[in-house]
Amino acid sequence: MSADNEIDRIAEVAESDLLAVILPIYENALAAIDAQTIEAVLNNFEDAEHTSAQLSAALGFYNEDFEPLRELILDEDSPTSPIGGLAELFAGVAILAAAMFGSAFLDNHPLFRAGRAEYARDAIRRLYADDSTFMRDAIDRAVNSSGTTTAIARQLRRSVGLTTTQAKQLDTMRRFLHDEIAAGTTRLNGQARLDAVSARVQRLRGHVTAPQRQMIFAALTNPGKFTPDHADALLDRHATALRKHRMKVAAAMHTHTATEGGKLIGWQIAEALGAVPVGTKRFWRTAADERVRHAHAQVPRMNASGVALNEPFDTPLGLVMIPPLEINCRCRVYVRKPQT
Repeated sequence: MSADNEIDRIAEVAESDLLAVILPIYENALAAIDAQTIEAVLNNFEDAEHTSAQLSAALGFYNEDFEPLRELILDEDSPTSPIGGLAELFAGVAILAAAMFGSAFLDNHPLFRAGRAEYARDAIRRLYADDSTFMRDAIDRAVNSSGTTTAIARQLRRSVGLTTTQAKQLDTMRRFLHDEIAAGTTRLNGQARLDAVSARVQRLRGHVTAPQRQMIFAALTNPGKFTPDHADALLDRHATALRKHRMKVAAAMHTHTATEGGKLIGWQIAEALGAVPVGTKRFWRTAADERVRHAHAQVPRMNASGVALNEPFDTPLGLVMIPPLEINCRCRVYVRKPQT
């Protein structure tokens, strides 16, 4: 098996392992949050600032940290922790990358020690920091939201692990479903119900995705009774699906970053040890299919002659050392030795 194929293999395993580690952390965080406690705070609303502070305390915010997800950034030296798993991936890839040039690998090399910390610890800490920001956005939205305190409390709880955009979409769905139930749309029958729901759902364009509109339409036009409890059950299921999707994307992005970072450091260490031929260049490679975004497709042409191991790539989004260029990026970097 070539070094490139082996790197792809261990990156795929690491991505699966990372997802298996972080998903339970979010599930545990969700379980630790009591919707009734949140509802009690909302029922004793004084003013937005005071209520936001009380909700923050009820959810576990301390010194700007979201305590329920703190497990994400603990046990950095454990290979089974999120940070430790990415560090192990980085190290394994760096060793394989250096070996491409027949170079022995020195794990005490300054480049390796610095890179291992940067690509593992920083990635997970960014994820943790993002979630803290997203939950604060959810708190602000809850304080200013409409609906019963029970519905708002459940919505705030189900926002754990969602991006601000996802949580906004889910809140839009919540308000729409409950408004339709209150308006009596679900008590209509036959074609009258189909026509009424179809017209109303179209108003959600630009606020929720097409699949979400289809989900709402199917729920409201399904023959039979549709109650607030049915709506909340649908929202809970959808929140779980959104959370899993986000974690899958995050796991892919962070393992991608650790993989490309490990390759770069491995090559640079091999170069520092004199194992890399003079004139060796790095080249950017896309997935070369119809899904490749325009900005990504431009990078190989913008760097047609390659770049040195310590130089960044010129891209439409600015100078970049390694992929991913954006979320869901599938680009890779490879090295080409000079022709003799």
